[in-house]
Amino acid sequence: MNLAIAQIQNQPVNLYGFIAHYGEYEINLFRGNDAIASPTFPNLSLDAEQVLSGII
Repeated sequence: MNLAIAQIQNQPVNLYGFIAHYGEYEINLFRGNDAIASPTFPNLSLDAEQVLSGII
């Protein structure tokens, strides 16, 4: 699964994951203190607020 992060003016963090088996993208939305789970980086500990504020 390939991942990309999109953010637009303090909106939710959108995590797009390409599901090769189905040939389409899965979109997960994260807001505020929602923990962002990454299959690529399972030990990464970030929440949406940290990503949007630039405090990483």
